[in-house]
Amino acid sequence: MNLMADIRKNIWLIPLVAGILALIAVVTPAVSMNLLGMVTASLWFWGLYIYDYTGFFSGTDFIMDPLVLIPSLVTTILITLSGVLLISAAAKLKRDSDKLGFVRNFSVISGALTLIAEILWLVMVPLFFPMAYYWDAVLTGFPYTFWTWNMGFLNYPLHSAGFGIIGGFIAAAIAFIAAGVASYFSKERPMKIPEKKEVIPVTKEAPPAKGPELKFCPECGAEIEDPDIKFCGKCGFEFKTPG
Repeated sequence: MNLMADIRKNIWLIPLVAGILALIAVVTPAVSMNLLGMVTASLWFWGLYIYDYTGFFSGTDFIMDPLVLIPSLVTTILITLSGVLLISAAAKLKRDSDKLGFVRNFSVISGALTLIAEILWLVMVPLFFPMAYYWDAVLTGFPYTFWTWNMGFLNYPLHSAGFGIIGGFIAAAIAFIAAGVASYFSKERPMKIPEKKEVIPVTKEAPPAKGPELKFCPECGAEIEDPDIKFCGKCGFEFKTPG
């Protein structure tokens, strides 16, 4: 019982961790690229990318192509909003332990927003990312995508997932865990109170009251030897018991 009480008391830490991870995902590279050590680059959700050509040529820029910029900004806004909602829910639950329903709802919303944002970015940006930002005619004749480059004899990996993507999915998973835990503890469970069975004392019925025993016949005065007889044996007088 103490373990369950401790878990309930510290549920607010779960959405807090999820919110912090979501915000960290926004400020860290979503993907990184390393081509044989000659070209390295990092790309953030919000369109920032930093590249370096073996130390001779490096730069920082923003992807301004609409098909990349728009989903990048939408993704950044959604994940940031999710992080803020989760941290706000954690703070509210910390102040008021009865706000479990509030935390459950906000955690579900935040987890869903983060997943939608991650999927949107992974679908749109790798598809429309202008590889000419890294090189132009250099790769002529060598097919390449956002993730791989066909060098003729092997597919060399270009980009790999960074903490922006990984942390976002982890944050979404923890948000759903927070929702599940909050939902579990928010269910009202009526305490089982043992029923008190009322003991009714058994009373024995008192035998019907008998009238006073007659020793002499009130009519003739003869002695009554048997108290249960109804008539006087001498004069026949009927003995009546009070009803």
